Amino acid sequence: MLQVDALRGTPTSLISRTATHRKTLIEISDQTFYAIIMPWMKKNQLEDFAGEFLSTLSLSLRSDGFQDHHLEFLTDGQIHYGKTHDRQVLGIINEAINHIRYHVESRGGWEHVSIVGLTKEINRTPWLAGTRKCVFPIEKITNNLKSLLH
Repeated sequence: MLQVDALRGTPTSLISRTATHRKTLIEISDQTFYAIIMPWMKKNQLEDFAGEFLSTLSLSLRSDGFQDHHLEFLTDGQIHYGKTHDRQVLGIINEAINHIRYHVESRGGWEHVSIVGLTKEINRTPWLAGTRKCVFPIEKITNNLKSLLH
């Protein structure tokens, strides 16, 4: 389990294996629950995880209508690794994995899935957060960005 200190929260990563035994990383912010999906990760990509993560995050945020300078506000330019035992975050990761598996299998495998499109779907999925309140990750990250810019 990896933890990435970015998005002014802590995205938590879980290395998962798909039916084809390819490593897929899923990072989810503990504050916004915004997800990043990184399929087909190879050893050389993991060696430059920070660069891969920022590149994937930038692509995902741009697809959601954000601009590159927003990334600087959200990440503060730092990524740190650690462990998490936050049950709420781990539960959301498990739910996200189930949603991703369903989408990938129903579309005939990763070859037929738009990673950006799937990431957008996951970030528009409501998650139950703590007080049994539904939280939409895209709304939370948008609100966080608005508060940072004001």
